[in-house]
Amino acid sequence: MEHFTDLSVDDIKLIAEQGMPGFPDADYDIDEIQFVLGVLYDRVQPLASYVLNRVNVWLEGDGRWGGDEHFDAAWSGDGERRSCTLIRKLDGASWSVDWTPKPRSEATEISVSSHSAGGEPAVVARGVISTGGTGAAGLRIVKGAVEGTMRLGAFDELCRFAQAVRASMPERLLVHKYDGDPEMECLVYLPFVGLKDIGGLAVSKELLDADGGLPGRLCQGRHVFVTARACYHVGNWMHDRLVPLAEGLREAGAVWGKAVQSYNDGDYFCAVIDFADGSIGLFSDNAATGYESAYVARLRMEDDAVKAVEVHLLDDHEEYQAQIGVIGQSGRAPDFVYDFEAKTPSFPGGRNGWTAMNMFFSQFVSDSIYALEELNLEDGNDYWKSPDTDLGLTQ
Repeated sequence: MEHFTDLSVDDIKLIAEQGMPGFPDADYDIDEIQFVLGVLYDRVQPLASYVLNRVNVWLEGDGRWGGDEHFDAAWSGDGERRSCTLIRKLDGASWSVDWTPKPRSEATEISVSSHSAGGEPAVVARGVISTGGTGAAGLRIVKGAVEGTMRLGAFDELCRFAQAVRASMPERLLVHKYDGDPEMECLVYLPFVGLKDIGGLAVSKELLDADGGLPGRLCQGRHVFVTARACYHVGNWMHDRLVPLAEGLREAGAVWGKAVQSYNDGDYFCAVIDFADGSIGLFSDNAATGYESAYVARLRMEDDAVKAVEVHLLDDHEEYQAQIGVIGQSGRAPDFVYDFEAKTPSFPGGRNGWTAMNMFFSQFVSDSIYALEELNLEDGNDYWKSPDTDLGLTQ
């Protein structure tokens, strides 16, 4: 996540004036953690709809957009499946906008993807373009409105895309006020008229104006503030529970390479890890999710106090042992870091960092509350065949 070093005092004041969400200060349980994570997502989610609405009208509203002094536009496909690749003339940076049929529906899906050098396109946001009509309780559905969702951790990318294309969009798309023109309704409302406008957009309107009509550095700055505030409250609760959980797992015999503690009908597994340099880590796996379910939280200690926690995502349980060994050798950068002294989060892993934060917050609260209620050790052979002491782990 980018920090707000380029923001002026007036910028920071404007961000603060929009109000900050409140977060619990007391003991956290699973519901409260989900509330915190939901606030982080809900604060930026409406801007995915906002951007997708405008991109759809811009590129196809008056026929296919053909490019300008800022961008080349390369179209492919026709009919139901089509794509527009936008290539910035200044530096060759590119994004693609794709339209595809929504499965089992007459509607069309729209998505924006970012392109990295030599990498596959990565979806930033996607949504469904409404077909109009009448919905439940007689609510009129706005034809062409897009209700969008944003990929976790992709808000910075959404802002970069929005600011890149802003100069190419007509002025009428850079406002969030409805002037009565029926063709402009889709820019203001979610599909159901009268139900709400683009939900939650009110807290962003002044920042959008200051950013030039599309989300940019001020919207990003607000996101940084809110995320830091959320991590501060969760971190305060978590700080004094990290070492006790590690000590409890050790006392129970749940030490990596020897056994893991299982709970919740065998869906959750956790253990303490002893690295060769004397540091310790917490292994946690919520196997019920079926994907990206495990992490190692390595504790950065000083004078017996936790100064920071470094969270590493793990993938492919047959490779966990080798991956943990590389972490032990400090041969792998963490995905998410929370510094308890500076009270700041950082996301070295980019999008993976957000996944790591969400997983760590959710699974740590579960492990700390429920893991040691009843001893249920398993040999962990699904995770290791034999301890590998050459990979940074102690015997």
